[in-house]
Parts: sequence; C-alpha cells; structure tokens
Amino acid sequence: ERLLGNRGSGAMVIRSLTEIEEVLISGIISDGLRNLKIAMSNVVETNPKLDDLENNPQFVQVVPPQDMVLLTSIEMVVGENSGMIGICFPFVVIEPILNSLTTDFMLARTSREDEVLLRKAVKNTIKRVEVDVIAELGRSNFKIEKLLELEEGHVIPLPTVAGDEIDIYVGGIYRPKFKARVGLLGRNNAIQITQVMPQEYSVVIDDEETDVPVETVEEGTE
Repeated sequence: ERLLGNRGSGAMVIRSLTEIEEVLISGIISDGLRNLKIAMSNVVETNPKLDDLENNPQFVQVVPPQDMVLLTSIEMVVGENSGMIGICFPFVVIEPILNSLTTDFMLARTSREDEVLLRKAVKNTIKRVEVDVIAELGRSNFKIEKLLELEEGHVIPLPTVAGDEIDIYVGGIYRPKFKARVGLLGRNNAIQITQVMPQEYSVVIDDEETDVPVETVEEGTE
C-alpha cells in the first residue's frame, strides 16, 4: 500500500498477490538478496537471486519435509502493522560451510579484510599527497663575501652544460630520485626523465646505521 501511494494503515488480508504487487515485491526481494549476499560474504561467496514467487508456502518443496533447516525469523513493522519474514536455509546448503560459521573464523576473516581495506585506503591517500619536485641545474661553491656581493643581474657559472643530465629530487630527500634533461614543452620549461635512480633507506642494525636498497624490502615492510 505504501509503494502504491497509501499510508500503509490498511488491514492485513491474506490473499494472493496481484500482478502489480508481484512486480513490486520482486523488486523488494531482489534488494534484500543483495544485502544477504553482502552479509554472507564474510563466510562464503554467494549470488542469491529470485527464481520464482509462490503465494502458497505449502507448494514450496525445496527439500523433503523431514530434512533439517535453519530458519531465521525477522519482524517487520510498517506503520501500525507488523508481520514476520522467514529466511530458511536447508541443512544440506549450510553443511559445507559449518566450519566457517565459528566466531574465531569470522573474527579472523574480518581482521584480514579490514587490514586489506586499510592498506588500500592508505595507499590511495598517499597517492594524493603533494610533494615538491626539484630539478637541480647545478651547484657552485664560493665564499660568503662573494655571496654578499651578489646583486640582481649577476651571473653564477654552473658546471652543467646543455645536454647534460641533471638530478631530480622529490619530497626533500637529499638523494636524487631521477635523472633528467632540460628542455621546452610549448612555452614552458620542462624536464624529460631519462633514468630512475636506485633508492635506499637507512636502518639501524646492532646500533649501526646501514643503507638497504628498497628492492630488498619485503612486501608490507614500512
């Protein structure tokens, strides 16, 4: 009644569904099955779907009457009316996954999935972090007194010549990340990456700082 525009306060009548009502109920059940799939994903991958509608439950014979089943009853309240929804699982369906229905298994699987989601979220967040990229055209050393004499228009000679590769630093790390050549892209100055430098990080082993190549770090090590 609510889906058809009424307030849903009418009397509950036991009768067969009309064709319009069957279409509406099919949509509601399909939404519920999608939620059931998500709920069951912690235990087993399923793909439940609506196969048919039957108004008389006595005509539904999925398993023999003497077989055991798992029945879950849910109370549904709409306005002043209430009713029960039953979800029935034959034992032959849940028997293969009984070992997965323990609390320890559920907690362990949830922890692993949470860790995967957390690592993915951290990775995506790090990808959006902005870092400084510095192209060093060259270095020159001179005395402080010469530095104090520098004025606008003075030229500082650099050892780098046109065509030489220069160092590219990322994120303030003192070791170069890339080698590149200087050029133009349209009206903008640009650099072209020519080489990726091998990276190392420092660790302390037996009170001694040691440089370790990044390639030797196992996956998941920070």
